[in-house]
Amino acid sequence: MNHSALDKWFVEINDEEEEFPSIVEVLEFLKSVENLETCKIWVGKDGGKRPWWHRLFGLQKRFVDSLFALEWYNQIANLIFHDENWSEYRAIDQDNPISANEHDRLKVAQGEKIAPSNEECISKHRALTAVREYLITNERPDWLVYNFVE
Repeated sequence: MNHSALDKWFVEINDEEEEFPSIVEVLEFLKSVENLETCKIWVGKDGGKRPWWHRLFGLQKRFVDSLFALEWYNQIANLIFHDENWSEYRAIDQDNPISANEHDRLKVAQGEKIAPSNEECISKHRALTAVREYLITNERPDWLVYNFVE
């Protein structure tokens, strides 16, 4: 996925949707919410026009590429990157592991009923650093490791 001046960016924050015309505005928006105690963010971008036969059957006119989902509570975060098939790459920070109780891990469960493992919880600061790096470089940070989930 390459970034261009024609990209349209979609951000869902705490179930409210926003659209941005540039990556710079997405980065500024992320900076504006980083002091929230709790937050759930999904970021995607316009993936291009769907074929005519998709539109004929009433599907959306354009594809949406999911980039990542990030949820934090206090200083604990859960970060999931997506690929072009919306497969999940759950971030693990082996260099700076954290330990969180089950109550706090449930707060960052990305809508799931089961708390993520301690391994899949990282510090909020490192998670925000990772998504900024990803948005700028278009590459998942190599200082994290990932649990792949199809």
